[in-house]
Amino acid sequence: MTELVTSCNASLLSTRPLRASLLVSLSIQTVKMLMTSEELRKICKEHGLYTTPELNDKLFCNLRGFQNIANLEAYTGLKALFLEGNLIKTTDGLPALDLLRCLCVLTWIAFVDLVDD
Repeated sequence: MTELVTSCNASLLSTRPLRASLLVSLSIQTVKMLMTSEELRKICKEHGLYTTPELNDKLFCNLRGFQNIANLEAYTGLKALFLEGNLIKTTDGLPALDLLRCLCVLTWIAFVDLVDD
């Protein structure tokens, strides 16, 4: 399943606070996003990185809802790429980045139902 839970059951919130907080934290980013050049530029601005792609040596694309890797060809100076918490299933689309030494792609491939029936 490629979509995360978008809301929590009220009874779950009151009876199982640990599980509820986990569900809430998982549903922070529920929108599926495309990894566009504009979105990457926005991420750089948010993290105080360079607006010129090739000058960045790290890129933090965590918890963005990205489904795939794309538009990183201009980021030739990347040494570290962080993609945790997205919906990425493969590394297809990852260009040859000669300086890349650290690639973090921990992802939710499927959502496990945490509610006891």
